[in-house]
Amino acid sequence: MRPNTTGDRSAEPSPTTTEASHGAAESRTVAELRFEATDLALGPSFERHADLRVRVERVAASRPGAPLTFAWVGGVADPTEALSADPTVSLRSVLADRSDESLCELGYGDHVSLVVDVVASRSGTVLAAMARNGEWSLRVRYPSRERLADSVETLARFDVEAELAQIGGRSGSPVGDLTDKQRETVATAYERGYFEIPRRVSLEELAEELDVTHQALSERLRRAEQVLLRDEFGDR
Repeated sequence: MRPNTTGDRSAEPSPTTTEASHGAAESRTVAELRFEATDLALGPSFERHADLRVRVERVAASRPGAPLTFAWVGGVADPTEALSADPTVSLRSVLADRSDESLCELGYGDHVSLVVDVVASRSGTVLAAMARNGEWSLRVRYPSRERLADSVETLARFDVEAELAQIGGRSGSPVGDLTDKQRETVATAYERGYFEIPRRVSLEELAEELDVTHQALSERLRRAEQVLLRDEFGDR
């Protein structure tokens, strides 16, 4: 049976709709949480396949009851062979293949559900998740930094250590000045290797994945770059 992840705060009154909306507008917090794969999932697979990478589909990141289920698996010749001897993950099916990765349906042990349950119980949302170089990275959004801190503390009580790698918000961070579509586009481009040298994905492939024209994608990326550069160098 899955542990109760609500902690001692379950009896606290929930904020009113007005208060919640006001707090979200003023202090919504986006952060990156990192976990050792040995504490979450895929630890044995990374020991055998150092180049393994797993990028969770966005629609599956916070999927109720089955989080992180659909993911692109790359860095290995055969995902079925690479994951077959790993007791922390099960490969249920391979749904699609492309040049360097495969879309897979995965199953995990209780630790993955525990982490997502703790995030959700603090009104958080998993926006993106990926695993590479022996660790998991989850991008999460909370209505406040207090809810984020509470999640980290609760996970520690279950012996799951979450490293807070980045923290930002709607203000005080250049990423917070991006629109939701710009933020999603830049994050997807980064995760898919668009900014790497050489690029692991073309503009056309990225546009197809995001269901936009390559011209619209190019313009969205340029606008996002302008926002980030303006924050660094100021208005011209």
